[in-house]
Amino acid sequence: MELLRSAEREKRADENAESSPARKKVRLDERNENGPSAEEHSPAENLQDEVDTEMQLPPSSLSNQPIAAMDGDEPIAAASTSAIPISENTAPLSKNALKKKLKAEAWQVKKLEKRAIERENKKKRKADRRERVANGEEVEPVSTKRRKPDGESVKPFNGQVILELAFDELMYEKEVVSLNNQLAMCYNSMRFSISPIPLLCTSFSGRLATRMNTVQAKTHERWQGMSFKTESMEELIEDGTLERDKIVYLTADSNNVIEALEEGHTYVIGAIVDKNRYKNLCYDRAKKLKIAHAQLPIGKYLAEMTSRKILTVNHVYDILLRWAESKDWAAAISTVMPQRKLQEGGKKQKKKARKAENKASNGELVIEDSGSEDGEEEEQDQAASMQPLPSESQETTAPSTSKLDQSVAREREVETIKTMQADLAQLPSESVLKPVASLSKEGQAETVQTEAVDKDLNEQNN
Repeated sequence: MELLRSAEREKRADENAESSPARKKVRLDERNENGPSAEEHSPAENLQDEVDTEMQLPPSSLSNQPIAAMDGDEPIAAASTSAIPISENTAPLSKNALKKKLKAEAWQVKKLEKRAIERENKKKRKADRRERVANGEEVEPVSTKRRKPDGESVKPFNGQVILELAFDELMYEKEVVSLNNQLAMCYNSMRFSISPIPLLCTSFSGRLATRMNTVQAKTHERWQGMSFKTESMEELIEDGTLERDKIVYLTADSNNVIEALEEGHTYVIGAIVDKNRYKNLCYDRAKKLKIAHAQLPIGKYLAEMTSRKILTVNHVYDILLRWAESKDWAAAISTVMPQRKLQEGGKKQKKKARKAENKASNGELVIEDSGSEDGEEEEQDQAASMQPLPSESQETTAPSTSKLDQSVAREREVETIKTMQADLAQLPSESVLKPVASLSKEGQAETVQTEAVDKDLNEQNN
């Protein structure tokens, strides 16, 4: 910093030397000899330069004098600028910035060394495992990683799946993010399938399109086999891109069941994340478009599943891909179906089991009501959740006792009052006490008030 301040002082001194009266006189002589040039300043500007020059100190006053330091430090001797390499474009790094830069460089070197050591250890572990497997000490593990198939084994299915994105206004912001993730999962499943089904996303607009174009940096434009169009289903049907007779809308509300996927047909999946808030949404959409509708044969091949048949977008597409590979609905559905839907009882039975466990842990009596329906319990839970919470100003009251307990308490209080009256009657007549007892409406005894004669007390004091 000291060298930098001295360099700035030297630079200012050079500028003052250029604008000194002696230098101005030399330039004036050169002008008289060569004549005025087009680059000369106007008379007003020259006058202002002369005024500024008179106000500045001569260069001799700055040379060979110490430069005053800041904050009361000792004077700093003038130094030459040749010892400091100063770049006009880039400012010099501060002490902290230089430390951070050196630390980052050291971390990069250390990271490369660490990665090399990790690779060597990984190779060593693999060699040791192969040796143990060869000696029969360990069974070779089965890899569960799904690998991308070779180009020769891939046979695309002659059909198409449409993801209709026309429900942007019906979703919350977090549901739009979830739908974005489901689209990425669909593309990933198509990449690793040996019978990929091309995907077409219609009505690509709104918050989903904005997110995929900004947050996701338009990565969807590089997805091969998956295209996006802003046109709606109605527009694609009207212009002849889609044939109305070969379109099937997949919805769990339909009474029709798909037996097999037909080549040359288009199957539509309603791309929405709504937690089943909107009933018959895709079914009504298919009726509006005047196209066929059907549901997957989940109930036929998974009759033991008691939960809802509503699946996510990527799960429906995965089932279609699995069927295209194996032509077996049972294998396709059982492989893709989430395990939580295959568990016996579902969420409501789990909720009952948790309540029973909590009561048992608290020592309460657990009464199982097998005849109660799930709907009644759900209504009771909803009614309990709708009850208003007590206000802060409202005082908490103790639980009320039974009528038998209240009558026993009254009898005890009456006996206590009679005993007190008998004790007061045995006192001398000089200090007569007047007991006053009153019972409240609830039968509780109030405090007994006594009045003593002040005259006896005064006489004893005298």
